Amino acid sequence: MSGHVIHLDRLIAATPERVWQVLTDIEHSSDTIRSVENVQIDDRHSAFNVGTRWRENRALMGHKGTEELEVVEAHEPSHFAVRTTRAKDVVTMTYTLTPLKSGTRLSLTLVDDMHERGVGGAIAWALWGEVSLHSTRRMLEHDLEDIASAAESNGAG
Repeated sequence: MSGHVIHLDRLIAATPERVWQVLTDIEHSSDTIRSVENVQIDDRHSAFNVGTRWRENRALMGHKGTEELEVVEAHEPSHFAVRTTRAKDVVTMTYTLTPLKSGTRLSLTLVDDMHERGVGGAIAWALWGEVSLHSTRRMLEHDLEDIASAAESNGAG
């Protein structure tokens, strides 16, 4: 079964290097992103790169959940991708930073691969998929707002 794709763009009045710094400061993401309550980094001794893993606790619509994320692609300061697994779904979020005269275009694409779901999963998606898609989109929009705010504040450049 195919999944869903969310694509968002945000213009940020900061350099790609500054936006990259905010995005990849996983240790402090609970200070930056409103829905992230806390973070546990699995590999503190290395810089943000392919293989970096962490768990983050998020609050969304009154529910709390833990995501285990791993960097699967990284090209500083222009592009990286992280992956997580939710039940049988594989979710990949790709961040692309494009330099502009006035700052940076931050593009986020989320792809939810649901090909491992069975009949029950297909029925659940048919019944509640649009609600899930809407709430996920709204959370990601808030994430981008928070990232922009942090990148444009002190240290912006």
